[in-house]
Amino acid sequence: MKKGSVLIVDDEEINRMLLQEYLKTAGYDHAQAANGTEALAILRREPRRFSAILLDRMMPDMDGLTVLKEIKQSDELKDIPVIMQTAKAMKEEIREGLECGSYYYLTKPFDKKTLLTILQAANDQFFTHGSLIAELEETSNSLSLMKEGAFELSSLDEARNLSKLLALSCPEPSKIVTGLSELLINAIEHGNLAISFDEKTELIKTDRLYEEISRRLLLDENKDKRVMVEFKKSNNEIHFDITDCGAGFDHEKFVNIDLSEVLGSHGRGIAMAKLLSFSEITYSATGNQVKACVKLQ
Repeated sequence: MKKGSVLIVDDEEINRMLLQEYLKTAGYDHAQAANGTEALAILRREPRRFSAILLDRMMPDMDGLTVLKEIKQSDELKDIPVIMQTAKAMKEEIREGLECGSYYYLTKPFDKKTLLTILQAANDQFFTHGSLIAELEETSNSLSLMKEGAFELSSLDEARNLSKLLALSCPEPSKIVTGLSELLINAIEHGNLAISFDEKTELIKTDRLYEEISRRLLLDENKDKRVMVEFKKSNNEIHFDITDCGAGFDHEKFVNIDLSEVLGSHGRGIAMAKLLSFSEITYSATGNQVKACVKLQ
């Protein structure tokens, strides 16, 4: 994924200088704001510039949570991932921030490696989500007439393409597409290809995840594996049934995870899909089948 531009928002100059140095060495373009009012002015002036925001929660002029709410209420800015920074991270504060739309919480002091790992994940999500939304807007809305269908897929590209197709059947495609993509990609990575949570953590750290996915897709043991998707739409609900060929996983841990305790570069996708995209998400006992529901009334 390409490097984007990051907005640093912090009332402490020394913190801005430190973050600026981290970003420069990692190859990110960046801008700075000393308070919330200045940050919002920069964002409204250049709404398409930034791929991530590093936002301090405790600021005298306008606190970070207020800034976050303003960002998420703006159609032009709401899709930019916001990484909150705070010196004291109480669970209630973290949960409040996540429910308002923050991508992640970093507790000060944090090390450079942790910051850049989280920032890369946020940056990747921004560009992936942006391309999905742009392509959705170019696709005919006649697909909203589709009532049911059955599909098979095996690759990440197929997962993203099918996510776009099926999202168009929903009243709010841009809300559904990211959550559906998360579920399909999870079925490929952790289901069919058996990439464990710890393996994915290491692969992300070393920027080898997509290389490893490509390698495993070509293995004889995986060549015939498919993710099966069934779609049904009624007057009241839309159902997505997704089944992979894997052995399953401890789904309860990820469906009902306390988002305030997610400290790694991944692991929040299923819970965020449940929170933001679907009315209900239910896994089978083993975990290799998930039913996602969108309530229409």
